[in-house]
Amino acid sequence: MSETNKELVFREINYIKDLPQVIELIINNLDKNYTTDFFKWKHLENPYGESYGLVATDNGKIVALRMFMFWKFHNSVENKSVIAIRPVDTVVDYNYRGQGLFKKLTLKGLEACKGRYDLIFNTPNENSLPGYLKMGWEYKNPKYFKVGMILPSFSKRIVEFGDLPPDITSKRIGWETLKNSTYLRWRFQDENYKISKLKSSYIIYSTSKINKLNQVVIQEVFGDKTDLKKLVGCLAKIENAFLFYYYANDLLEELFLLKFKRKKSVVIIKDDTFKIHDKIIFSLGDLEGKL
Repeated sequence: MSETNKELVFREINYIKDLPQVIELIINNLDKNYTTDFFKWKHLENPYGESYGLVATDNGKIVALRMFMFWKFHNSVENKSVIAIRPVDTVVDYNYRGQGLFKKLTLKGLEACKGRYDLIFNTPNENSLPGYLKMGWEYKNPKYFKVGMILPSFSKRIVEFGDLPPDITSKRIGWETLKNSTYLRWRFQDENYKISKLKSSYIIYSTSKINKLNQVVIQEVFGDKTDLKKLVGCLAKIENAFLFYYYANDLLEELFLLKFKRKKSVVIIKDDTFKIHDKIIFSLGDLEGKL
C-alpha cells in the first residue's frame, strides 16, 4: 500500500531495509536512548504476531512512523479468544509536524489491517487523547493505579525466585490478556523484573522509589488469594518496602487493607466487535509505558 500526499508517500514498513532509518527517526525525535534490540523485541518477537508498521517518506527519507501491535484477549471460562490491535509508537520528524500525520498514519494503518482484528485499544497520554476521541475512540470506565501499604512479614515462609512453570496460565473469570508461559517469558525477560513464588502462587514485580522510599511494583499475580497476601508480606520484608504500586482489579484490591489512588488509567477502545471492553481485566503489566 502506498499513497502520495503533498510529496509524502505512505507505505508499509520494510523491516529489513527501513530499520536503520526508523531507529534514527525515533532517537532524533522521541527517545535518544532507544535501541534496535528493543524495537525488535516489541514489534518482531511479540508472541501475538509481528506488528504492522506504516511510514511516511519524503523523497525516500522516512519522516514519520506509526506502529500497530497485535494482542490477544482470552476468556478461560468460555475458552474463547479475541484478536486486538494496539496503535503505539507514533513518531514524526520535527520538521514535518503540524501536517496531520498522526491522524493520517493512524487511520491508514487501521484500514490496512481491517479484517485482522476484533478490537482496537490503546493507552494514550493526555496530549494525544483528544485526537483519539475525535477519531471515534471511546474512553470507558476508567480505573486507577494505586499504592497499597502493608507491614513487612516476619514469617519464616520461604519465598522462591526464578522462572515460571511451563504450564502456567491465568484462569480468572472474565477477559484478560492471554497470559501463558510463552507470553510471560517474552514480556518479562528483562532482568529488572523478578518472579517470586510461595507454594503455587506467583507475583511478577519490579522495584522503584517514591519520595526516596522503596516501592514494589506489581506487574502480574497468579494463584490463591490467601497465599498471595502472605507473599506480599514476605516481599515487603525482602525488598524493605511497605509500598506496593499496582493497577486496581478485584484480586489485588483484596490484598491491601490500606490503599490510595495515584492516578487514573486511560484505556480507550474502538470497534469492539464482541462488546467485551467492560469485561476486560487489565494488569499493570498490560498497561506499562514500555508497551
